[in-house]
Amino acid sequence: MAFVIKALGAGTRTVTGSADLYTVPDGKSAMVTSVRLANGSATIVPTVNLYVKPSGAATARRIA
Repeated sequence: MAFVIKALGAGTRTVTGSADLYTVPDGKSAMVTSVRLANGSATIVPTVNLYVKPSGAATARRIA
């Protein structure tokens, strides 16, 4: 099977709250090799937590 390179998630997040960036469709798999984040605010220094939930797992794990 050939690898297909795609942008899995893109968009703007609010200062507070959380949301799923990408959900792998049923019957598919995904391999994330890098994540890029940019701060578009000159006055706010955000804290970012990235969580990954492997297939079949009950809870997500934070990537340190």
